[in-house]
Amino acid sequence: MIKNKIFSVYDRMDKAPLELVAAAFEADLIEATLEKDLDQRDFIKGRLAILYALMKYKIHNDWLPTPENTNALPEPVRKYIHDLVANCDPAGIVRENILIKDTCKALVIKLEEKKPKDFPKIICLCGSTRFTETMLTYQWGLTKQGFIVLSWCALPDSYPRGKDKNHIGDQEGVKELVDEIHLRKIDLSDEVMILNVGGYIGESTQNELNYAKKKKKVIRFLEPKRRGGCGKPC
Repeated sequence: MIKNKIFSVYDRMDKAPLELVAAAFEADLIEATLEKDLDQRDFIKGRLAILYALMKYKIHNDWLPTPENTNALPEPVRKYIHDLVANCDPAGIVRENILIKDTCKALVIKLEEKKPKDFPKIICLCGSTRFTETMLTYQWGLTKQGFIVLSWCALPDSYPRGKDKNHIGDQEGVKELVDEIHLRKIDLSDEVMILNVGGYIGESTQNELNYAKKKKKVIRFLEPKRRGGCGKPC
């Protein structure tokens, strides 16, 4: 099905007409615009442009993305696909992030369908990497209580030599990807715990906190929440 090949996030809608899929994307576009998620907004606009063209030229749902069929697409659709890949996202970062989100959403749906009633609660720990020792302690403590714990990666002292492990993502050029992966961990979790040691909540942790609120996750704090990590009570 064409929607399974191009719009992976809607693979569960493989029997829906293109008009219904377009309506779902239009709703997502409104949400992305309100949330000021520019990458998501632009990507959805591109998908909608393709959908509108498919509906206009009455391309059937059993269409397959073979080279012959792709070359036979209307010129505006072929040009848009080329421009999107070659010009709009040359490094593939936007596409990679969207695919990560799509895959995670599909996994969450399948997990919820198959999860037994007595499945352990999943808790995601969020906080500054400077608090890794605290994270590891709470990770072990929660695991002993029977919870599944998701957290950031804890690197050994031997890696990397001569680098500040608190900002290793920046140094290795993968901070954006790692931050995106942590949001997907929040997607998989039932509860989020903010390790705001000394009341500190950095920019990345605040973004994770905002995302958890948006996803209506249960949120707990290690210490009473403080404004901007400045030490003042909320």
